[in-house]
Amino acid sequence: MYVRLSAAGVMALAISHAFANAALPETVVTATRLPTDVAKVNHDVTVIEAEAIQAAGAASLPELLSQQAGVQIARSGGAGTLPNLFVRGTPANRTVVLVDGVRVYGLDSGLSPLEHIPLAQIDRVEIVRGAMSGLYGADAIGGVIQVFTREGEGAMRPFVNIGVGSEGRFGASAGVSGKTGNTRYALTASHDSTDGFSATNSQSPWSYNPDQDGYRNSSYSLKLSQQLTAQHEVGVQSAATRAHTDYDATADRTGRIHDYFNSAIRSNGVFWRAAFSPVWESTLRFDQAVSEVTNFDGAPSVRSFHARTQRNVWGWQNRIELGNAGRVVAGLDYAEESFDSQPRYAVTERVVKAAYLGYQNTLGAHRLEATVRHDDNAQFGSKTTGSASYGYALTTALSANVAAGTAFRAPAFLDLYYPGFSNPNLKPESATNLEAALRWREGVHRASLTVYRNRIEDMIQYNFAAGMPINIAHAKLQGLTLAGGTQLAGVGLTATLDWLTARDGDTDRVLPRRAARHAVLGAEKTWDTLTSGVELHAASRRFDDAANRVPLAGYGSANLWTRWQVARDWSALARVNNVFDRTIVEASGYNTAGRQWWLNLSWQPK
Repeated sequence: MYVRLSAAGVMALAISHAFANAALPETVVTATRLPTDVAKVNHDVTVIEAEAIQAAGAASLPELLSQQAGVQIARSGGAGTLPNLFVRGTPANRTVVLVDGVRVYGLDSGLSPLEHIPLAQIDRVEIVRGAMSGLYGADAIGGVIQVFTREGEGAMRPFVNIGVGSEGRFGASAGVSGKTGNTRYALTASHDSTDGFSATNSQSPWSYNPDQDGYRNSSYSLKLSQQLTAQHEVGVQSAATRAHTDYDATADRTGRIHDYFNSAIRSNGVFWRAAFSPVWESTLRFDQAVSEVTNFDGAPSVRSFHARTQRNVWGWQNRIELGNAGRVVAGLDYAEESFDSQPRYAVTERVVKAAYLGYQNTLGAHRLEATVRHDDNAQFGSKTTGSASYGYALTTALSANVAAGTAFRAPAFLDLYYPGFSNPNLKPESATNLEAALRWREGVHRASLTVYRNRIEDMIQYNFAAGMPINIAHAKLQGLTLAGGTQLAGVGLTATLDWLTARDGDTDRVLPRRAARHAVLGAEKTWDTLTSGVELHAASRRFDDAANRVPLAGYGSANLWTRWQVARDWSALARVNNVFDRTIVEASGYNTAGRQWWLNLSWQPK
């Protein structure tokens, strides 16, 4: 399935000019590690464009992602708190997250700090669902989410955004990008803050504190590159985010206890790209990524936990064009990963070496793709994974494809080495994914049907009786996604419907916090300079625990938004989420937002 979201609506089932405009993004990168015509990709892909991100008025990247097909979220509080994002039912630490090709995550948990990546930095987001370890290695069981920050192209383009909202929310961002001669540049700075609401409620007696839990986030990103000759380009990139998140770790109704954690994300990189011939392009890059978090609990607040992950990664990737015989991507990765923490773990570093190979070809109505990758992890040994897919154009408007792939997840340091609650004998998880899809597109009308089955062997899950994580026999994740869009009487309509079965293979119990049915519907209409829309979200009943003893009620909610093109260079956005102020519980004992509003003013010269 391929879904494109554009200016009027971000959600893969919310209103989208994509369905009112036959133009599609020319390329998608993440599915093959090469720029590829979306019509020639066999994977289940969603691309969220810059205009859609701005128009959404979403408060965070997890909120934006949670409104896409095949993606669910279980929030444990407000802004800045750790969300559990499920892609086709796989938890967040079984989906690889990249920022401009660089993986940023904590070795302790295997989780990427999605909640701290500012939307102001983002040019577009690509989501590829299904087993992707054949190109990206460990943890790509559910798929890959890649964030692309702003690029410098064309004439200089400055921008400024400023907004205010409920719960004391304030946001501001500014930047400039462009190309002067052979130099490309892009610079963005942003700040967001909110007073928030209480992360927990009385259903969480071990940590209920009815105070407001606020959030602050300040960031910058920079890209600079120089075309030395027609064949050679060099560049640097740098980004950093610092965040402060209030949360509830200690039960308290006295107002004296203030629990919070500080987070920092930093990445710096350099690259050299060389076109050695018309058929061979090679890229050499070095990136350093640091993810750090420090918790302060109690009264007075004392440091209770600290974790710092640093990854130094060398990458060499080659694109080889074979004419009618297709094209190949081949590369080597070498990563040094280190971990520092309080409390200190028994093992604090590892080296991962990998080689990968991918192949693509289109032969008339036939599309072929294949990948293979070998990872050598100093922590647990070697793993080889891969995938193969075939697509066929039944007509000019209708195509079908099938795919199979394998993937694995490396045990996190928290699972292996946390003092008193770990298991150093854990084995890596392994997964086998099968899927098939039909895609139809004709003018502004489109529809897709995707079915999948993902079986995860040796899945790691915490066992309270044993007091440590263990490998369970297997988990079964299977489902069906319907997506479509059209235009009727000038009204753009979109919808995605997901059916998911996620079960523990040992007990046949439902895996926690996944809804068996999830839907997002949208409608939008434009009157001259004004575009308005409505989004409807619904999820069925779930369970909060592995034993299936704590049910979570299903829910439905509605959002309204209006975007006004005030003048050529000025636009305004008004948005109200959860219009009817419904109580939504995604994790027992934790609150989610009630009715919220957001007003934003943007200036960007055309």
